[in-house]
Amino acid sequence: MDPTPQRSRWRAILSRRCPKCLEGAVYHGFLKPNLRCPECGLSFEREPGYFLGSFYVSYGLGAAVAIPTVLIVLFFEIPVVWLFPIVFVWVGVLGPLIVSYSRVLWYHLDHSVDPR
Repeated sequence: MDPTPQRSRWRAILSRRCPKCLEGAVYHGFLKPNLRCPECGLSFEREPGYFLGSFYVSYGLGAAVAIPTVLIVLFFEIPVVWLFPIVFVWVGVLGPLIVSYSRVLWYHLDHSVDPR
């Protein structure tokens, strides 16, 4: 089995590219999503409520940021009072990226299960 398609799939996810052609940008600008892929024309929103699944992905990515932060605070015995401001800053800084990448991951997951 050739590992190249899988590698390019991960590259497409990290660079926020279309799940069908792996070339077209999902976003133009930093956080403004395209309605269609500029390369292949794939519609990024299939129906109302399509992005509800990306909430689960976003939750997982948020937990992937918050849990190590909590463990580091506990390991270095930083007062727990600092935990909430630290997590708040992390989520505030990384929140837009988490939402952006959760949508892209949802596109790719959905496209792999149900390509249209």
